[in-house]
Amino acid sequence: MTIFLVTIGTNDLSQYVMDCDRNNPKVANLADALQPAVLSLNNKNIVRYSQT
Repeated sequence: MTIFLVTIGTNDLSQYVMDCDRNNPKVANLADALQPAVLSLNNKNIVRYSQT
């Protein structure tokens, strides 16, 4: 199987990884696609799927 395009929904991914609600002003700042945990998860997925 060849994959030509992969899209990552970083808004939802950020929300789920950081376990926060983007609509809650008290924690909305945590839903950041550039947060290190989110970047690390993206990197792991890219590495994993580029090897398949």
